[in-house]
Amino acid sequence: MKKIYINLFALGFATLISGGLMAQTDADLNPTQLTQDEKAAIVNSTQTLQSGNAKMACPQTDTLGTPLLSGNGHAGNMFDVIIGPADITVKTFWVSHDSTDQVSIYYKNGTFVGNESNAAAWTFLASGMVPGNGDGLVGVIPVDIALTLTAGQTYAFYVTDENQTNFNYTNGTAVGSTAASNSDLAILEGNGGGFFDVTFTPRVFNGVIEYCVETGGIDGITAEDLNVYPNPASTELNIDLSSLPISNSSVAIYNVLGELVVHNSNLSVTSNNILDISNLDAGVYLVTINADGKELSTKILVD
Repeated sequence: MKKIYINLFALGFATLISGGLMAQTDADLNPTQLTQDEKAAIVNSTQTLQSGNAKMACPQTDTLGTPLLSGNGHAGNMFDVIIGPADITVKTFWVSHDSTDQVSIYYKNGTFVGNESNAAAWTFLASGMVPGNGDGLVGVIPVDIALTLTAGQTYAFYVTDENQTNFNYTNGTAVGSTAASNSDLAILEGNGGGFFDVTFTPRVFNGVIEYCVETGGIDGITAEDLNVYPNPASTELNIDLSSLPISNSSVAIYNVLGELVVHNSNLSVTSNNILDISNLDAGVYLVTINADGKELSTKILVD
């Protein structure tokens, strides 16, 4: 059984580190350790989103990942995202972390700049236990925050481990520079540092945003109607479209980087299709079905 994680570093990101590796990490330079009471006071000073446990309403899940170059780290990152031409719903984050621990997600409208130590400006969304996969690897925060973000707007996120145990990130080039982008959103360079003491700058978040864009589906059909199994899968993936009112179809499978890894341009719409996925690395993939010129997508896990 292969380990379940996403290895984005091994797939060859372009270098964003400026000035080489640091002699000391941010954690070395700012070793402040908060007491439990101090941590609780900080968390209590944030707001809480009441609908944070709602489930995602949209059928399609996409991802955008940043370079996993590490080289530095401390308690977490604050950074801005700019939303593209359509509203999106953020589900969760994947982060690069050296030890298994609790990681929390906060957000605010507008930029993080000016609120690096101002807990009252931030809204707490959720927290969950993340595996310590180490440099170049990410693990999912096992929550569904279901946070809808408006097209064309800027939002800030703070993803942090309050215990300050080796949350990996990378030295950047300039706050506000684009670290990663696609047609749906852009992740910008931000700051790194201690728990609500994020003053080291610029720093690039090492991780993935998992989100979705609302789609109308195919004549009322949604991604839940796609018969794609098993999930998780290991060597073969079945796609059965025989119950859907369509005449032709194709499938494309993308990794978390948006790279096409499997394609079949002529799926049967009357019987089951079996795809060979034995060459795929363990991780999360997006399966996109094009049926009669319209698309539906669903997420699978390869183990």
